[in-house]
Amino acid sequence: MNPRSLLRYAAFAVAGLLLVIVALGGYIAATFDPNDYKDEVAALVKRSKGRDLAIEGAVRLSYWPNLAADLSDVKLSEAGGKGDFVTVERVRASVAVMPLLGRRVVVNGVDVTGLRASIRRDADGRFNFADLLSKPEEKSEKVDFDIASVKVRDGRIDYADAAGTRLTLDGIQVKTGAISANAARDVEVAARLADPKQPAQLRLKLARADFADALSASGLAIKASSNGPAGKVDAEVDLEQLTQQGEAFAGKGLKAQINGEMAGKRIDATSALDRLELRGGAVSGQGVTVQAKVDGPDTQLDIRAAAARIDQQGRTLSSSPLQATVSGKAAGTSLDLKLASPLTLDLAQQRLGLRAVDLQFSAKQQLVDLNGRLKGPADFALASQTLRLPGFSLDLTAASPKLAGGPVAVRLDGDLDAGLAARRADLRFDGKVDGHAVAGIVGAEAAGAPALRADLKARDVDIARVIARFSKSDLLSGRGDLDLKVNTRGDSAEALTKALNGSGAVALRDGAVKGLDINSSIREVRSAVRKALGKESGTTVKTKKTDFSEMTATFAIRDGVLDNRDLALKSPLLRVAGAGTIDLVKGELDYGVKASVVATREGQGGAERAQLAGVTVPVKLFGPLAAPQYSIDFAAMLTPDTLQKALADPGAAREAAKETVRDAKEQVKALKDGVRDLKGLFGR
Repeated sequence: MNPRSLLRYAAFAVAGLLLVIVALGGYIAATFDPNDYKDEVAALVKRSKGRDLAIEGAVRLSYWPNLAADLSDVKLSEAGGKGDFVTVERVRASVAVMPLLGRRVVVNGVDVTGLRASIRRDADGRFNFADLLSKPEEKSEKVDFDIASVKVRDGRIDYADAAGTRLTLDGIQVKTGAISANAARDVEVAARLADPKQPAQLRLKLARADFADALSASGLAIKASSNGPAGKVDAEVDLEQLTQQGEAFAGKGLKAQINGEMAGKRIDATSALDRLELRGGAVSGQGVTVQAKVDGPDTQLDIRAAAARIDQQGRTLSSSPLQATVSGKAAGTSLDLKLASPLTLDLAQQRLGLRAVDLQFSAKQQLVDLNGRLKGPADFALASQTLRLPGFSLDLTAASPKLAGGPVAVRLDGDLDAGLAARRADLRFDGKVDGHAVAGIVGAEAAGAPALRADLKARDVDIARVIARFSKSDLLSGRGDLDLKVNTRGDSAEALTKALNGSGAVALRDGAVKGLDINSSIREVRSAVRKALGKESGTTVKTKKTDFSEMTATFAIRDGVLDNRDLALKSPLLRVAGAGTIDLVKGELDYGVKASVVATREGQGGAERAQLAGVTVPVKLFGPLAAPQYSIDFAAMLTPDTLQKALADPGAAREAAKETVRDAKEQVKALKDGVRDLKGLFGR
């Protein structure tokens, strides 16, 4: 047989074989109905996964130019068949036929429409799809596959957990490039967070992911934008590279950025993490930096923070010493803060701890300039918004144009308990203020009308130094103890003064009352006896003083009025008693003082002063605190016998007066000059 005939017979044989194959394919296409196998597929899923699979729509197959399957109304139940886990309106996939002969699946495309998924997480952290990820008991032969693209349209995922968290992602759109058993390219996901309080648009991009032997991903970017009641925010997270190392994962070049407007303020923030590691449920990071700027009508802040390392174990996050700075202006106050401390964040207990705070700060307002340093541990309860500073130490200087004598230095050790949500604070302290030993408790509440309370004790106080801080007056000197317990409530300085109530005590020693010299001027009381039947008033002379060895007083404050009944001043030559009120609301004084001469030794007035022993001079102080007036009642100095004679016989009264003049002429004159200076006890 010649070669030409051989070729002709071979061609006839091939043509016949093709006709048989075409005829067989046509027969299969004409007689095979995939819908007849839906129940078998459902039974297989039930046996292997314990879930119900329902394909309620018709299954359609096409064979040319590719093998394609088109399914609709597909449902997969939760484990045990209770409720729907996933539903799909329609799914279509096309597969190239010829690669199937080499056990290779080449999918030209997968197109999913109307995907709905319900994700649940129980109290033990298990998801409701965990059983679907379990490995099959029997090993199957590996089949290579390539998917040209995947598209998902109009998807929705509902998430809920045992802690009560509820989230819904809808409008899900997915688009990918090539996907194989070893890699994925150009993955894009878009979705909407359906939150009525703060809806958000989400986008994810992944340039490349390889997962042949280990995972390696690059070019991951997540973007979110939100515009709702809380404000308008745009956020972006980029990860340069993510790799798998055994059971551990490592990331490099993590960056995050937030820009937006919230509460009327513009916020621009960036953060970076040089390296991120996930190993055995623990997370650690290196080279953490954060920078933020806040700009608003009354706020301009620059915030920076850095830590060499952070670690997360379970639900606890800790860091190496955190270095943070805050500078700028807020609420009319210029701020400059520098903080250093290791940090611990316990998410389970919702607590933020700073184990060793070292805070240096400067705050300046128009009338106040504060500079200081705070050290000690700090604990902040996130849920209750409660701040505690147990065992803190504070060094502070305060300066103000209204504060005479230069800055005040404060050195305190104590405990602070403040509720930010409840707007209250309680401070216990012991230390020094302006060189004076102080201790006490101060409390404040800002819910409703602000309320203040204080229980203070100061020891070995230089009273002249204290007075000089708040006024130009030097009316009193001496050292001693002060006790004050007060409370008040109000939304203005006037209201706080009107509601002021409490009590106090003062005990001074070895001091002087400025503006008054009773000791010297009382020698001349005789020269003023001509006024013994009348009264004299006038102003004080501030160049004199009355020394004392001891001065004590207690007082009560009721609705802004200070009431004192037991002022006692003692010196070797003099006794002074006082009682009266000071109206702090009106700024008025109504006070009575009685000064008495006591018996003395020779050399301190001699016989002349001894003759005045027992003489008492009554003085009335009244009027505004800024410029008080006094009145000396000389008539009250007369004896009852003299007054009787004055009323019965004017002539006898004149003789009695002359006799009194001779005995007291110099005394009254001195008293006139000295007692007028009693104003210095209570005001300038």
